[in-house]
Amino acid sequence: MFDHLRDLKIADVRIPPAPPAPAGPPPEPADSYQATDPSRSLWITVDRDSKVLRIEVSGTWEDRLPVAEFDDAVFMTYVNAVQMAAAAEAPARLRAAAEGPAEPSADDVVTDFHDWLADVAQRRAAIGQKLREIEENAAASADQGVIEVHGPYGLLMLRVRGGNLLGIATNTEALSKANAGMVQQALWEAFSDAGLTSPSTARQEPEPVRRPRRDDEVVIEDDLWKGFGSQ
Repeated sequence: MFDHLRDLKIADVRIPPAPPAPAGPPPEPADSYQATDPSRSLWITVDRDSKVLRIEVSGTWEDRLPVAEFDDAVFMTYVNAVQMAAAAEAPARLRAAAEGPAEPSADDVVTDFHDWLADVAQRRAAIGQKLREIEENAAASADQGVIEVHGPYGLLMLRVRGGNLLGIATNTEALSKANAGMVQQALWEAFSDAGLTSPSTARQEPEPVRRPRRDDEVVIEDDLWKGFGSQ
């Protein structure tokens, strides 16, 4: 029933284009960064090092997201989460990598506005660098170093090289018959086996729970499966 992906070739994996850098001010540094797809069918949370902490799939995702678009939705959501982490963490890491703080002089004193603009430009540059790395990996014609990581149940396969996710392939027929817990488990185990999850996370058995509602959020799902990873 779930044997479709066993004969899937690397060349058969569609690699969607990397999404553009998000508009608006970059996020503030935090312990974790979460992204969701436009249909709000899945959520991916990463840590400061862009390693996956949590994957959540709505129990009613098929009502809002076509099965044929699920792989692209996962890829884009993951990349958006990685972008958020890179944009927020880059300035602090650049400062830490510097040899030492420069002595300020009168010529170095600028307004808060110009400091903010410089900070934004620095964070945008970090996002651009991450995007270039993703695009360079995705555009490479040679398959050397590319590995295929299959999730359980024959639902999906990840294409990975050098610790970077290049693309996702799904068995749409099997995916349409699987429940949200199976889909979520397949995603988590594939990401974990590919080395994309945080070392601090542990595999868990899924159980259906409600997703906590934020004050500014309209919740359109009633049966979200508990995400794999750290709580």
